[in-house]
Amino acid sequence: MGLQDAWKDHGATRFPQQQGHPSGNGGEGDSGGSPRPQPSGRSWPTLVIGAGDSSSLEELRRDMRWWFSASNHEVKIIHLAKLDLAGRRTILEKWVETTPPPHSGPTARAASMRTPNCVQEITIDWTENTPVEIPTSYIVTTDDLRLKFSLLFLRPPENPREHDILITVPRLQVWASMVWETVVELQA
Repeated sequence: MGLQDAWKDHGATRFPQQQGHPSGNGGEGDSGGSPRPQPSGRSWPTLVIGAGDSSSLEELRRDMRWWFSASNHEVKIIHLAKLDLAGRRTILEKWVETTPPPHSGPTARAASMRTPNCVQEITIDWTENTPVEIPTSYIVTTDDLRLKFSLLFLRPPENPREHDILITVPRLQVWASMVWETVVELQA
């Protein structure tokens, strides 16, 4: 799309200026990024990736809720990647915040609250007795992973080359093979 200079990779940047993280420290995603340059007054990434094999999925979800809240909703997309070593499975969840439609009456204030919603879950299973390094050894249970352009870059696409980011099933299989190849090497 010609946007390689319009995206800043934050890597595993720590955000210690906010208190209240479940661990008692500031948050540190495993990866993340934001548009470059950031709009005035913004300091948080628009995308945060949290991953874990020793953390439970519920612990990763607790971190997800912290990111949305502590960033004052500047974080727009959170991807969680849970590695299940025993099950030879990877679970990916894509979370975004949604705002319920406004209601009239005494519940109007509660309706304006943003709520984290898992809008896509992908399970990638490593097929038993298949080579770890071969992407087709991995079965992806859903469709491609889509990242909404406007949430990442905080603006609508401005030309026909700009569009949502699509990570296809074959790319997810390559990613899974690289992750599990590293896991197998570390366990050796």
